[in-house]
Amino acid sequence: TFTADRGYARVSGSNYINTTYNPSTDAINYSLNSASLTLWNNTSRAADATLQMGADDTVSHASMASFSSTGSSIRFALNSPGSVFAEPAVAGSQGCGIVNRNGSTSTDVQAYYNGALLTGSTSETSTAVPNTSIYVCGLSVSGTFAAGTTDQISATIIGGSLTATDAANLYSGLRAYMSTVGVT
Repeated sequence: TFTADRGYARVSGSNYINTTYNPSTDAINYSLNSASLTLWNNTSRAADATLQMGADDTVSHASMASFSSTGSSIRFALNSPGSVFAEPAVAGSQGCGIVNRNGSTSTDVQAYYNGALLTGSTSETSTAVPNTSIYVCGLSVSGTFAAGTTDQISATIIGGSLTATDAANLYSGLRAYMSTVGVT
């Protein structure tokens, strides 16, 4: 269900947004060692095991969960073989999450939540860019919908690596817009 100035929420079943954006074949700025995913989640809820956006081709994974049942954390993977790259703790599901890769090693990955850089464990290096479309309100597993959420997603951005300043400016701009349209 789409609500003006609020976003899209999957009601039930397998309705989701297929961006038709395949980072392996369509990317201009998103690449193996320069990638970012951003989403604004407008739903306040308890931690769960759903994913708000992502793609997994069984070789490489790029996904984001804004408030996971694993440690009340942001869960994400960026061009890595595992389904969870890092799990920095966050205060809740509602707000802006940004995950960023600016190199090939496990230390070249950052997560931001509502403008703040998070710390967490990372363990995987980049291996490949997923070769399947990125879905919103769930995960594309080689084109099959999985791990769907009913969260209302107000904004998503897929692109190249961001500097800390870029991430701060992106959050500030999104926060200003969300405030203007009444999103908390």
